[in-house]
Amino acid sequence: MNKLDRRVACFAENLDVGELNFPEVIHKFRIMEKEKRQKHICESRETHLRAKRRIGESVEYIKYRKCLYIDTIREWREEMSSALSPPVLDEMQQLLTRLFR
Repeated sequence: MNKLDRRVACFAENLDVGELNFPEVIHKFRIMEKEKRQKHICESRETHLRAKRRIGESVEYIKYRKCLYIDTIREWREEMSSALSPPVLDEMQQLLTRLFR
C-alpha cells in the first residue's frame, strides 16, 4: 500500500459523518461526477482513472459513499417502520434485546 492509499484509508476510518448532511453530500457528489464525465468525455480512460486517484477526489468519494450508505439504511428503516405495526416493532425490539444479551 503506498503512502497516498494509507492516508485515504486513515481518512475513511476516522471520518465522522455525524456532522454531514447526507442528502446534500450525495447530491453534490453526483453533480460533480456528472460534470467531470461531460468534461472528460474526449479523454482516454487511463487519464480519467489517474485523475480519480487524487486524494481530493478520494476524500469526496469516501464522504459520498459513507453518506450514501447511511442514507440508504435510513430509507430502509423508514420503509420498514411504516410497513410494520407498533406491536410488531415492539416484539422485534424485544427479540433483538434477547439476542444480544
